[in-house]
Amino acid sequence: MLRAHSLSNETPIHPPLSKFKEIINKPVLSRPSQPDNPSQPRRSGHTPDAAAGRASRARAAYMAAPPPDSARRPLLTGSTMPSRQFLDRQTRLIDLFLEELAQVAAADGANFNNTKQFDALLRHLELTVAAPAFSSVPSENILHILLTLAARSPAANWSHDLLGGFAGDASAYMRQVNRAYDAALHKASLQQRSVSVLRRYLAVVRGPRAPAADALRKNIHSVLLAFHRPDVALSFRGYRRPVLQRKSKAGAWAQGGVLAGDFLAGHFLAGDLAGDFLGGEALAGRAVEIISDSEDSDALEEPLGQADIAQHAYALGGPAPEAPFSALGLNTSGLGGAAPLFRQMPHLLAGGTPEPPGLRPKRPRAASPGWKRIQVFDDHVVLHKLLAAADYDVWSLLKWAFWCAHTSSEYQTFLFNAGLTHVHHVYRATGAFLELFFAFCHAELAASIADGRPRAAAIARLLGTLGPRHDWHDRAALYVFAGLGRAWHDKPYPCFPRELVLTKNDPAVLSSRCKTTCVNDDNSHSMGLRAHVVLLLFHYEHALGGAAAGRGLMRHVLRRLASVPLVYLEAFLGHMQTELAAGGEPGLGTAPLQALDAQLGFAVLCEVTGTVFSMEAFCGPAFVLQTARVLLDGRLYRSVVDDVTFGCVDDFAAQWRRVMAVAEWLFGRALEDAVHGKPAAQADCVFVVKSARCADELAAACYAEYLESRYEDSDLIPETAFTLTRAEIEQWRPAGVCTFADLARFKLSGRLQR
Repeated sequence: MLRAHSLSNETPIHPPLSKFKEIINKPVLSRPSQPDNPSQPRRSGHTPDAAAGRASRARAAYMAAPPPDSARRPLLTGSTMPSRQFLDRQTRLIDLFLEELAQVAAADGANFNNTKQFDALLRHLELTVAAPAFSSVPSENILHILLTLAARSPAANWSHDLLGGFAGDASAYMRQVNRAYDAALHKASLQQRSVSVLRRYLAVVRGPRAPAADALRKNIHSVLLAFHRPDVALSFRGYRRPVLQRKSKAGAWAQGGVLAGDFLAGHFLAGDLAGDFLGGEALAGRAVEIISDSEDSDALEEPLGQADIAQHAYALGGPAPEAPFSALGLNTSGLGGAAPLFRQMPHLLAGGTPEPPGLRPKRPRAASPGWKRIQVFDDHVVLHKLLAAADYDVWSLLKWAFWCAHTSSEYQTFLFNAGLTHVHHVYRATGAFLELFFAFCHAELAASIADGRPRAAAIARLLGTLGPRHDWHDRAALYVFAGLGRAWHDKPYPCFPRELVLTKNDPAVLSSRCKTTCVNDDNSHSMGLRAHVVLLLFHYEHALGGAAAGRGLMRHVLRRLASVPLVYLEAFLGHMQTELAAGGEPGLGTAPLQALDAQLGFAVLCEVTGTVFSMEAFCGPAFVLQTARVLLDGRLYRSVVDDVTFGCVDDFAAQWRRVMAVAEWLFGRALEDAVHGKPAAQADCVFVVKSARCADELAAACYAEYLESRYEDSDLIPETAFTLTRAEIEQWRPAGVCTFADLARFKLSGRLQR
């Protein structure tokens, strides 16, 4: 027994040296690989230190291996131009870091839950992607795994959770192995490292054309298209899975949190799942009602999974399920040659419970893609999760991310730091994945536009899931601006069921008694993702062409954006300006996309004031001149002071700040264009400064006039209006000071001195 446990620590995390040499020399037809001598004993030393040293020696031997003397084809067609043969070898080399990927091609799947494997893989990818000449192109399976790691919060990996004993822990050995990675202070989390590697791949995709970059674009394109590939069976069965609710003794219906079942082999097996997980008598004698999940329903649809079972076991205080030691070779990745030893221990299998045999299909099915049989920490890859149900897709995941951001921001009102909560980490992981996903979609759209086929882009298929073109404008705007202080009609649900356990049972929320001001606002952080998605949608609309391209989308985006709180509105406009200034994708520098932020700001100003101003140009010297004339228009300020519907002075001040903030942002945007864009003449700069000074005086006069009209001793005050004392008027008077002139002098100081 002790000997077996020592062998279980023999965890090779890198491909053996023989496999490195096999990849180098296989197409060369020289130096055939020598078979292992079965008479020689297996060399021990699979400790972490020995594995790290063996990996270093293997990598050094691979990089320094001399070319064979026999005839061979060159791997490099030039000084820095790798051939297709060389790129294929590099891809196969990356796959060897996860040896179980060879099982994916067969009927058996692979469950990767060893952080040592992921650490070695990410280390190799980090080194190769930072090389001067990029040549290590990951396969589609590796990209699926990287995207899954990027989408998972570190706490969602049960081996990383402090609440031990949940279902999903393979064994105490695996918990010890994975916790050793968390204890390393010099290493970031797997999620952060995966995001960093994918961002580097995004830079390669956006870069110049090269054989390696083209191969990476091809693999990413295949992955993106798979996100939107419709499942015909789910389309025919396309109805939402009902939720089982049980009736209490008092007669009121209470949500039981147990699903009627799941789709297994095309059938809805409520009784089988209930018998497997809850026992045959668990649901006996209960009154059951099937409730449909509609748009206005507040019921939460919770998929039945290991996380739900673990939650019930933990809540009831039952014994935590522990996998037998002999199952280590079946449920653990990265054991290499030591895995068969654990499957040959019949005397240790007594403690294990055999699983019921699966249903056999009546007719043979077509072979499914290999990534559908890949699991990461006992969960399928994120793509499989998004395609496993007909009613859950990328838009549903986007809504879940914004719900987490909203909830984290709400927690901040009574927590010392909401950044310590699980819902904050879930949002950051999901948001980072969505940022990368839409960034890859944007790069793929730019390539499709260059080829003259914008409708073949992945974003076109993604928008096709929302309906026809005149319908997805409203639906996309609804998803992008979900939350932000608005009430949720229905609570979203996550892609990974384990995240429900984290968000429901968060010790940072349950045990907190601290109150402080807001120090962490995930809603403001989410405005960057929202701005990027809106920019992607407008870029796609502009690619379709037409005189009215983008007008329908602009109308729906404006309707949602006008009601957003001011702090989030300013963050959105700022992120939009930054995205356009960066110019990451080709085509963003062309009109009218280059002035999209200015158009949105001007449209919001017209919307919040209820006034239609004149603006013919959003770039060049004419833009700043026309903006200065808008500031001199009295209707800008009268739209606020002539409103008699304010119930208190706070409502008036909030609307005044909103109008002035949007006007100042638009004026600052015009000044930036006048300085860094096409330079304006000195006479125009002088006119702009004088106009800004007059605008300050006009705004202050209108603001003071409104306060005086609410003086309690005034004879002209309306009966329904609120009143102010003289002390309150003097207290609110400084809030009417505007800074248009100071902003103009600061931005145009260089041109005024010439």
